[in-house]
Amino acid sequence: MDLFYTLDLNNKNYSYKYQAIYQFLKEIILEGRVEVGTRLPSSREMAAKYGVNRNTIKQVYEMLYADGYVSTLEGSGTFVAYSPQKLRLMERSNKSIQLSDWAMRIPTKEQSKTQKGKINFNGAGFAPNLRHFPIDDWKKTLYQATRELNFLADVDDYDLQGLIPLREAIAAFLHRTRGMNVNPQNIVIINGVMQGIGILSHLLINKGDQVVVEEPSFQSIQANFTTAGATLIHAPVEPNGFEVSNWDSRLIYVTPSHQFPTGRVMRLEERLKLLQWAKEHNAIIIEDDYDSEFQRKGRPIEPLKVLDFEDRVVYLGTFAKNILPALRIGYAILPQDLIPTFLKARNLYGEYTTSIIEQMAAAIFIKTGKLEQHLRRMKRNYSQKYQVFQDSLSQYNLDTFEWVDTNAGLHLFGSWKYSKEEYLLFEQACAKNGVSWQSSDYYFTNPPLKPTVIFGFSHLSEEDIQFGIKTMSEVFKNLNIGKN
Repeated sequence: MDLFYTLDLNNKNYSYKYQAIYQFLKEIILEGRVEVGTRLPSSREMAAKYGVNRNTIKQVYEMLYADGYVSTLEGSGTFVAYSPQKLRLMERSNKSIQLSDWAMRIPTKEQSKTQKGKINFNGAGFAPNLRHFPIDDWKKTLYQATRELNFLADVDDYDLQGLIPLREAIAAFLHRTRGMNVNPQNIVIINGVMQGIGILSHLLINKGDQVVVEEPSFQSIQANFTTAGATLIHAPVEPNGFEVSNWDSRLIYVTPSHQFPTGRVMRLEERLKLLQWAKEHNAIIIEDDYDSEFQRKGRPIEPLKVLDFEDRVVYLGTFAKNILPALRIGYAILPQDLIPTFLKARNLYGEYTTSIIEQMAAAIFIKTGKLEQHLRRMKRNYSQKYQVFQDSLSQYNLDTFEWVDTNAGLHLFGSWKYSKEEYLLFEQACAKNGVSWQSSDYYFTNPPLKPTVIFGFSHLSEEDIQFGIKTMSEVFKNLNIGKN
C-alpha cells in the first residue's frame, strides 16, 4: 500500500492536485507496478494521506474507472483492472503502413536550400511586404464584420459557394481593375489557389491523362497533377513567346498575365490560339492569376478569362498577396457546368471554407476601397524598388544576367551570361560576402544549360537592394569572369 502514497504533490507540472494524483495512479498501473485485482486505498485514506478533500479522490477514481484502469465493487472498494500485458499485445510491429496508389504518386522533388546572406534576394521575395499593410484598417474592418453578421441567425443555410457579399465584391473589383464581367454566381470561395488546383485535379484527370503545363512552372502545381495520375506535357515558355501545339490533352495550366517564374506575358495572338485549341480539344484551361495586380506601369493586363466566350477557362485568384497571406482566401471563377461537381468535390473535405467573419471583412475591405487604396500604395512602393534595382545595375555596371523585362510582379527572372562553372564561383563568392538569391532550376523539368535565377525585391529596403547589387559587382570584378 505504501506505493500509493509516494507522490510528491509539490510537483509543479500540474495546475490541480487531482490531475497530479490521477496521472500518478495511471502511471503505476500502466508500468505494472501493481497487479490486476489490487485494491486501491479508500478515498478517505487517500484524502487523509495527501491532505485533500475526499471528493477530490472520488473524482480521480471516477476518471480512472471511466478510462478502464480500475473497476469497482459496491461495498468492497476500487480495484486495478488493467494489466500492462494488454499494452504489450499492442506493441508496434515492423510492418510499414500500406499506402494507396495515390500516395505513392506524390513527387519527392525538393527545392535545394540556398545559403542565406545578409542581403537575401530570395527571402520572402515572392510575397508582399507586410510592413506596409494597413493593419489598423483591417482590424477595424474585422470589428465591422462582426456587427454585420447578425443575418446568420436569420437564415437556415449558409451558401456553400461562399459569402455572397464577398462574391459580389470580388465581381465588382475584377470588373473595375481587370475588365472582367463576372457573375457572382460563378464564383466559389476557396482556401487559396492550391485547394482549387487539388479539387480540379481530382475532377478533370484520370490516370494516364496528359496535362499541359508551362516550362518552367510551379512544382507544387505539377505535383498535384502527377499525383492525380497525369502525365505532364511541358510547353516551353520560349524567349519569343508561348507556342501552342496540337497537344493530345484536355487540360492545361497557364499563368498568362505574369508567367511564373519568367515574368513573361502571353501575347494576344497566343491567347487566341490557346482558346482555339481548347475549343477543338474540348479542353479546360486553368488560369492562375497569382500576382498580376502589382503592375508597375499602367493598368493590369486583362486576364485570358476576358476572351473566354466558350466558357472553358477556370480563373483562380487569391488575396494572399494583396491582403494577407495567412488569410487563406482564394476564389475560383468556374464554367457554369462545372460548379455543382466542384462543390460536391470540395464538400467531401468539409462544406465550409474560410471563416465567415474573415469573408465578411474581406468584402468590406474591398467595397470600401481599402484594398485598391492599399494596392496603389504598394504599386508605388514596388515600382520604386524595381527602379532602384535597375538603376543599381547600371550604376555599378553589373552585367552578369540577361533580365526578362516585365511590368508586373514581385521578382525578376534572369539568365546567367557566362559559363556554369563561373556562375557557381560567383554564387559562392557572393554568399560569402553576404548576398544570396534563388536558383530557378527547381522550376524546370530540364534546366537550361545557362543557370537561371529569381531575384525577389519586395521585402528589401532600397538601401539593401543598392548595397546588394554593389557587393555583387565588386565580387564579379574580383573574379575576372569572362576575361579568360
